[in-house]
Amino acid sequence: MEADSAIKYPGELLNIFNLDNESILQKLNNHSFSQDSRGSLHLSAYSGDYLINLLREVGFSHVYKSAVMQSRFPPMREAPIFDGTHPWLSLYVEAIK
Repeated sequence: MEADSAIKYPGELLNIFNLDNESILQKLNNHSFSQDSRGSLHLSAYSGDYLINLLREVGFSHVYKSAVMQSRFPPMREAPIFDGTHPWLSLYVEAIK
């Protein structure tokens, strides 16, 4: 990668250091930046609470945090079929409509 091809994000996005966690999540999930040719401005971030609230807002009635190999749905406990690659990087939330 050439030095001048480094990814450059809009300045307002980088002004997050004095914000609380919820404000940072809102900024990352609700930005309106145009994509560049590499899609490098695809930014999103979720906490368990943020995702649970989002799922409830769109109509899921029963939403709860889960964990790797802890699903209430047996097939989703079958690693490596389900998330057998990097489960420590995953956020697990289950929802019933």
